[in-house]
Amino acid sequence: MARALNTHNRAIRAAKRDLERAGLINIIHEPNINNRPNPKHRILKVIPGGLHPIPPDYAWVLGARESVLSPLPEQVGERDSQLNEGASVPMNWELLKQYSPAEINLMQKLEQVELYMEIGFLVLPTHYPRFSLHGEVTCSCKDGRCRWIGKHPAVRSYKELNPTTYQRRRKWYLDRFRSDGDLNIGFKVFGYSVLDVDYRSWGAYSLEYLREVWPGLDETLSVASPNGEHLYCSSRNFNQSAGLIGAGLDIRSDKTNGFIVAPGSTHKSGKLYRWQIINDLEPIPEEWIEERARPRQKSVGNIVGRTPGRSKLPNEVYPGYWIPEHERNDTLFKWASRARGRGAGESRIYSLLITLFENHCEKSRSSEDEITYAELRRIAKSACRYPTNAHKLNSAKAA
Repeated sequence: MARALNTHNRAIRAAKRDLERAGLINIIHEPNINNRPNPKHRILKVIPGGLHPIPPDYAWVLGARESVLSPLPEQVGERDSQLNEGASVPMNWELLKQYSPAEINLMQKLEQVELYMEIGFLVLPTHYPRFSLHGEVTCSCKDGRCRWIGKHPAVRSYKELNPTTYQRRRKWYLDRFRSDGDLNIGFKVFGYSVLDVDYRSWGAYSLEYLREVWPGLDETLSVASPNGEHLYCSSRNFNQSAGLIGAGLDIRSDKTNGFIVAPGSTHKSGKLYRWQIINDLEPIPEEWIEERARPRQKSVGNIVGRTPGRSKLPNEVYPGYWIPEHERNDTLFKWASRARGRGAGESRIYSLLITLFENHCEKSRSSEDEITYAELRRIAKSACRYPTNAHKLNSAKAA
């Protein structure tokens, strides 16, 4: 309210206190579970319209409460009827557009959750990464082999949720966020779609091609993730799911029971998901989706298919050998796997990767995207999980 009225929270609190003393409003406080500085409360008029004159200095408070935060009675009735009929309740995108990305990113997590619920997002409590003093990262789901650290809901039976069923669980979900402040925020995708771009899997390459056919790509609602972007679009009901529409591009939609991590959440790298652009949702060209969903064709090469730009390794490293930026991780892992198959250990593979990285890899434009030596060590360690081909080499020598 303070932001909408271009004033300070202290002025609003003083106005509400004076109006309550004058007997014009009643303030009903809710239990302060997390010891909030400003506990949640509701404001009720004692007499609608007021038999007593409202002080002119405070008249804006009651009007602002109705216009900014409270729907009109006919809107409430229309919303309830839509819920009873099981229809889709339209989201209040205009409320989201009242804020800038920086304003929402600076909010406390519980404030973000309340805002998202008020807009109409189906907000779900989500598991979060746990960081140890030794640098290990685990998921709060307590599964030591969890592949989706901090990226899957902390509640069951979320796939059948829609605006009707969500209203019955909304208060329980909100209580979960109040009781555990470390929970990540997730959206059950409904009424829109999200294009998940992963820069590690050639998502940046695919995005450049997509810009040629999707003029609204740079204007649509978007979120910056630690490894890419989340582009929100008005198109919906796509049958495609992860990895079916291009390299590094995944679709989260209604038909696939899409789930996406929301801004305000923590990635396993320690970075946050943050709002990047707040604007209207643009539709994805259906022609592009149909083209991406077709079977892969070898003649098209780097554009169609799940893994563009992949090629066979040369027999040995030569002076002019060069690894492009968008192929570095995959190519380095191929070299590590080849060395492992020939019987190399972790230290030898690590030395090979350092040589390739320093002398044959294209450097990143951004320092944040640059490969670190710790990541090279992880690649070498990952390759060593596979057995060597020593038995094949021995049989070949014996022959």
